[in-house]
Amino acid sequence: MNLNQINQRFMFQDSLSVFRYTVTEDEDGTNKRELKAVSELADIPCKLDIKKADEAKLPETINIISATFTVFAGPEHSILAGDHFVVMHQGRSYSLTAASPILYLHHQEIPAELEQLA
Repeated sequence: MNLNQINQRFMFQDSLSVFRYTVTEDEDGTNKRELKAVSELADIPCKLDIKKADEAKLPETINIISATFTVFAGPEHSILAGDHFVVMHQGRSYSLTAASPILYLHHQEIPAELEQLA
C-alpha cells in the first residue's frame, strides 16, 4: 500500500465538492458571473482540520460567524484560490472559501475560511 492509498483509506474520511465562478452571457448579451459546480472536483476525499474556532462577531445589526480551517486532499486535484467548496464532515456541511493551496508530494493543504451569518 502506497502513501496515497494510506491517506485515502485512513486520513481522508471527509469529502469536498468545488464550486467556481464562471462568466456566462445573458440573453441581452451582458456578461454575468455564476457560481457553478466543477463536475471533476466533486466528492473528493479529504480531511477537515480547524485552525481557529468560531468567533461570533456582533456588529450593530447582524451576527457573523467566522472560522479558519485547513483542508487536506490529494495533490492531483486542481483547487484554486478563491474557489468555493462544501466539505462534508461527520454528517455536517461546511461552506468554505479557499486560499492558495500548498502542494506537497503526497497531499495538498488548502487554507480555507468560513464566514456566514448566524
